[in-house]
Amino acid sequence: MPDLWRTDDTGDEFSPGLAGLLVALYTRPGDIVVALGHDPALAGAAGAQGCTYLAVDDPADLADLDTVAGTVRLIVLPPRTTHRIRHDPAAAVDLFTACRTLTVPAGCTIVALATLPTGAAAYADLTPLLIPAARQAGLDWLRHIVAVTTPPGDEPTDPAIKSEARVRIHIDLLVLTVGTRDHG
Repeated sequence: MPDLWRTDDTGDEFSPGLAGLLVALYTRPGDIVVALGHDPALAGAAGAQGCTYLAVDDPADLADLDTVAGTVRLIVLPPRTTHRIRHDPAAAVDLFTACRTLTVPAGCTIVALATLPTGAAAYADLTPLLIPAARQAGLDWLRHIVAVTTPPGDEPTDPAIKSEARVRIHIDLLVLTVGTRDHG
């Protein structure tokens, strides 16, 4: 069963609240946070937590972070990254292997999955590729977080019916951690 988090709707970027929750939950002051593509909310949350924030533009650029290999606590992969690898299992394994190389033993890689252009749920569509690729690279599934939002104007003003507000999935987060089993 996924965890359900409420967030503000900000398109493909993280809201400050969601970024703050992720950084607070998965890092400690002094840790390194890496993002694939610059995300202002994530950068702000990392700074507020006392973490170093690094952003790279392309999955291949993760290899250029060899000076921090084995010291990164959190890596965040945005929807645009997962949509690029959705039909390429080898690229997914390569991406997750790079994440595994950078991450400390207790570190996490968070894969953000936005709703697909067809309106289909990205989580259901992409996890058959992502979970096996992550496992092959040495990462294990930790949790699934569903961040939801209430579209503007749909929030009821009567507190007695707030629970009846329409919500929609804003983003699915697949949280992966460095595996504890042998991935030889």
